[in-house]
Amino acid sequence: MSNNIITTDLQSQSVDSALVELYELDLGNGTILFFHSGLDDTLDTVKFHPVGEAAKNTNPSLVNEYTALPLMMDGIEANADGASNRPTLTVANVSALFRGLIDDEEFGFEDLIGTRITRRQTFQKYLHGEAEQDTPFEFPVKTYLLDRVSSETSVAVTFELAAPFDVSGVKLPNRIVVGKYCTWLYQGFETANKGGCFWAANSKVTYGGTQYDVFFDLDNRPLVSNSLSAPTWSAGTYAQDDFVTYNSKVWRSEVDNNTNTPGTGLFWQEVITWAVWSSSTSYSVDNYVKYDNHIWRARLAGTNKEPKPNSLYWTRVDYCNKELSGCKARFQFIPTSGGYPSAQRRTTQTLPFGAYPGSAKFK
Repeated sequence: MSNNIITTDLQSQSVDSALVELYELDLGNGTILFFHSGLDDTLDTVKFHPVGEAAKNTNPSLVNEYTALPLMMDGIEANADGASNRPTLTVANVSALFRGLIDDEEFGFEDLIGTRITRRQTFQKYLHGEAEQDTPFEFPVKTYLLDRVSSETSVAVTFELAAPFDVSGVKLPNRIVVGKYCTWLYQGFETANKGGCFWAANSKVTYGGTQYDVFFDLDNRPLVSNSLSAPTWSAGTYAQDDFVTYNSKVWRSEVDNNTNTPGTGLFWQEVITWAVWSSSTSYSVDNYVKYDNHIWRARLAGTNKEPKPNSLYWTRVDYCNKELSGCKARFQFIPTSGGYPSAQRRTTQTLPFGAYPGSAKFK
């Protein structure tokens, strides 16, 4: 019935009430945060009945209060075919507010990955207390999961969203999808005990009895120690896993008999080098360091600030792109003779639960 009423409003010659967007962020621990993107004439808290008319009739006093917060959900589409739509959620960088609401002084926006965001839309006249009728009519509800932080500045944070699919118990080849374990939470099994991805929290891999640091960024570029010795490229023939320096970048040959210039097509892979972080070092923008078993990129010059989440000075870069290529790069890692990631893959290694259909079982 609510959709019919909303449709009638839209088909009128003029819309007599402002559109209101309400957001509910479910942290998964029983806590739900309520926000709205603001009204034209006020930033006051607004109220709305939680589920709809049926819930109101059951408990008329049940309402949720939504705090005003600068945020915007963009890119929502409805496609009948192709890949699932991945909208974005941009929120003002007000980490202090979230720390207070969540009661966690160590809060960082990466902590929100895997949480559920619900957008509700209605007209202002249907908010609680706006009219005598006080009936919570609304547009169809949109729900997404916060998949990754796509950008973060001192002004705003943008999350890439993924559509959740309620498929608990559905069987895919050699895999059972379960509700308890999030397949998208990178390193979630060790870091949060609720993720299906059990890539080690310290990103270390034991191969042939030797332990290696294995880091990749979102583009699957290997992140390696600056102890790597790479000669300057010159025209010639290179073997697979040869490393060279060209145009101030390090490159790895992806194929044998490689006569191409670095950066050409699929023949070369860029490699990022890092140094162990030191508080006595003055870093330049885009310098990479290793600290606390993660790789960080300097966002500001001259900083000796300690790398940490939600920092204005550093951003963590060793994240997975959550594609099959990202799982293969990590779980099918083979070291070169120098201990760096090879262009080859250990294809006999089965991908773990949390990757894709055909992965190993997980309990």
